[in-house]
Amino acid sequence: MVSSQIVFNSVQSVHAVSAISRNFIFLSIGFLTLTISVVFAILGAWPILPYAGLECLGLFLAWKWLKLHEEDHEHIHIDGNILSVDVKDGQNVKKETFNTDWVQVILKDRRPGRRMRLILRSHGVDLEIGKLLGDNGKKKLAGDIRRLVGNRGI
Repeated sequence: MVSSQIVFNSVQSVHAVSAISRNFIFLSIGFLTLTISVVFAILGAWPILPYAGLECLGLFLAWKWLKLHEEDHEHIHIDGNILSVDVKDGQNVKKETFNTDWVQVILKDRRPGRRMRLILRSHGVDLEIGKLLGDNGKKKLAGDIRRLVGNRGI
């Protein structure tokens, strides 16, 4: 029996600060913005209020985006002749398995201003992997997968 071999394991790190610290920072910035805008509104500069509201909305959207993507990951491993891929990107969770005899590893060249795309394809199913990697990392990962599954073509 062949044991499972990890090919790629990536976790997006948005944990520069803890969740409590991140919440405190965003709340502090929002509170400071609202306090300054209310003081200016009291002094007669009331047109500043909508802009402060927009700034707070932008802060909230940034906080939500960070919260949504704090557990993004990609895990790829081979167990015998099965290549398993587990991808979480925001609310999208995909779990695919590919037979190593049929999987194609496709590295699409980038168009100007775009990054390369690394795709696993088998039986009409396409799955983009390596979204957290740069172009060189995608080339290396494609080579590693091709080497491990014996897919020298494409």
